[in-house]
Amino acid sequence: MTAVKKYQRNKEVNGIRYQIICELINMPTDTPADVRVRASRIRTVAETYGLSAKTIKRWLRAYKAKGFTGLTPAYRESRSDKRLPLCFEEALERAVAMRHADNTLSVANIIRCLESENPELKNRIKRSTLQKHLQEREAARRDLVSNANQHGRKVLGRFQAKTRMALVVGKYEISYLPVNTKKFKIRKNF
Repeated sequence: MTAVKKYQRNKEVNGIRYQIICELINMPTDTPADVRVRASRIRTVAETYGLSAKTIKRWLRAYKAKGFTGLTPAYRESRSDKRLPLCFEEALERAVAMRHADNTLSVANIIRCLESENPELKNRIKRSTLQKHLQEREAARRDLVSNANQHGRKVLGRFQAKTRMALVVGKYEISYLPVNTKKFKIRKNF
């Protein structure tokens, strides 16, 4: 998103938020009765717009502290430490080569080797991430063992779905009996 588009979007969001809280801004909070009236009005506005009362209160505090610019959404910066490192592709190629050389190496040991070769990868690669990438490149231990047992021939092994619910298919059929009766039966096909 370019800076101009982000500015325009923030301006629109600020305007919408201001419209929502404008009637609450100058409500008095001098007496306990005023506080109760204001709290009930906040709940009413929140329900009207489908927001929580806590959100409305947060916007009011932000507006009182910083004015109109306080209503600007606080975007989180991207977490660069959660992304894969730039040299991950090279490390992955090295991991595949290590796995092909010795299929008894565990993923944890491969990670230790990669971290000792490249200090930039220290604590950046998780076991599950590397395992997933090795499976995608058919370098998982079971792939290599089955290929070795079959002398390089392509053999169909156990089928494994990519996601848990990928193969679930269901169909309900409701068939009504004659009009006079109110009975019906449900047939499930799985």
